[in-house]
Amino acid sequence: MIHLNSNDTSARQRFTLYHEIFHILAHGKAKPVFKKTACNQEGSFNELLADHFAAVMLLPEKWVKVIWAQVKDIGQMAVTTRRSKLRTFVASFAPSV
Repeated sequence: MIHLNSNDTSARQRFTLYHEIFHILAHGKAKPVFKKTACNQEGSFNELLADHFAAVMLLPEKWVKVIWAQVKDIGQMAVTTRRSKLRTFVASFAPSV
């Protein structure tokens, strides 16, 4: 069961939903399968992957079409998306401090 904070915006709730769906799909009943020793906090790499998954799932179709028209290569599209639009998109969901 995934619980969403009713005080969050609908955009934040969608991001949280896809973030948690990643954990369910990637880990299921097992321990987290992705480990990276370079991360300072335990599980932080899994959280990074979950955030990336959520951002990609919510990437506006318009952005996908624009980027695809420019690169027409799935590998290059992933790099282009990650470097440009994705960082801005993910940052827009960062909680206010």
